[in-house]
Amino acid sequence: MRYLTTVLVLVAGCYSPKIPNGMQLCTPEGLCADGYECKEKYCWLKGSGSTEKMCSETCKAPTPNCDKTSGTCVACTEDTHCPIGKICKNKGCSPGCSASHGCAADGGGFCALDGGTCVACTNDASCSGATPRCDTNSGLCVACVPMNDNCPIGKYCSTTGGQFKCVDGCKADGTTCATDGGNFKCCNHACVNIDSDAQNCGTTCSKCTGQFNTCCLGSCVDVKSDISNCSQCGAKCPNPSNTVQSWKCEVSGQSPTCKVKMCQPNLVQCTDTTCAVNGGC
Repeated sequence: MRYLTTVLVLVAGCYSPKIPNGMQLCTPEGLCADGYECKEKYCWLKGSGSTEKMCSETCKAPTPNCDKTSGTCVACTEDTHCPIGKICKNKGCSPGCSASHGCAADGGGFCALDGGTCVACTNDASCSGATPRCDTNSGLCVACVPMNDNCPIGKYCSTTGGQFKCVDGCKADGTTCATDGGNFKCCNHACVNIDSDAQNCGTTCSKCTGQFNTCCLGSCVDVKSDISNCSQCGAKCPNPSNTVQSWKCEVSGQSPTCKVKMCQPNLVQCTDTTCAVNGGC
């Protein structure tokens, strides 16, 4: 027994403090050099902290994760440490999938859990959960597909990050939006008043441009010349009368105003807005 004790002390004394903390294996009996203590198979300076703390502070790519059982830096200790389409095997990331860790966007469409491999989907029956639809073009299970959009009210199916996802907005142009008051329709996946929105005017969701840059009751007009919308929507010039045959909308000063365009026969224009018999002004 005395001989065995002497051997263990000598073995323990061989450990050098110059070797980085936590990088030196304990003896099979759990011994370390003086000033060190054995924690989870490795020698650490006494009071230097737990294996987990010291390991996590030193781990960097390509082994960025701390293996708590050994105190060494590894590529992974769980599936979430690996990119989508790979799972953790023997502390390394290998191709595969699990129920909680799916398939890569550029790989198979869904996870065949019986073998843990990613395979392409062929129909919606292959997909489930948060990705119930099959994009047959890519073979991926996705949240939605534009054809027969299955997104809830207030969302539509859009390509986001290379995959179809439900995002905020209305589904299809021309559909009625559930908004109180006004003639609100869906234009470019936004609910707008097509009677007054110059960016989405009328049933065609047209943008009003040039001199016709104002949307009035669903039509793009020039409020500087339109006698039905002179200066603003709904500002209509007067109807013809027994003195005025027709009107025009014309810029006067800084604002468009209605003026006499033509007097009735045998009458002359007296002012911008009146006509009378010759000499009666």
